[in-house]
This record gives sequence, C-alpha cells and structure tokens, in this order.
Amino acid sequence: MHESFSPSKEAIEHAAGLLKKYVEEASSGKRGSWEFEGKMVDKPIITKAKKTLTLASNLNVEKELAAPVLEQVRQLEERLAEAGMAPREGEKPTPSA
Repeated sequence: MHESFSPSKEAIEHAAGLLKKYVEEASSGKRGSWEFEGKMVDKPIITKAKKTLTLASNLNVEKELAAPVLEQVRQLEERLAEAGMAPREGEKPTPSA
C-alpha cells in the first residue's frame, strides 16, 4: 500500500540533493532563486522537495537519507527565523522528521 504513495528513490535523491544545495545557498546569504542541475530553483520547488522528503520519512522510505536533510533544513529555517528572515507569509517551517 505504501509503495503506491511513496516517492521513488530517484525523486528522494533529487529532493535531498536540492535541499542540501538550498541549505548551502541560504547559509551563505543567498536569497531568491538559484540553479540546481541546470534548472532554476525557487521557493515552490524547495517546498515540493520538502514535501517529498517529509513523505518519504513518514513512510520510512529512504528515511536514512531523508531525515538528516530535513533536519538540516529545519535548523537552517530556525536560524533564519531568529535572524528575522523567517519564511514568507503562507510558508510553513519544515517539520521535524
């Protein structure tokens, strides 16, 4: 049953790589869009990647990959919020895995 709703391993790996790059970019002060694997990335793409990893983690699919990346994102967003750069209105912080 979980398999039909689970993201593929490739989707999880892509989302994890994208979010690792997001942590790197945002930690260096980069705001707005940036490039990942030849494509522009902006907030909706980041949100989709977070949802993919959250689903994977919740379903215990590639959790060893998804959970640590989600934790890095959560910590980054916590630091941004403390610095007054909280997610924009309508965005939700990344849940803990």
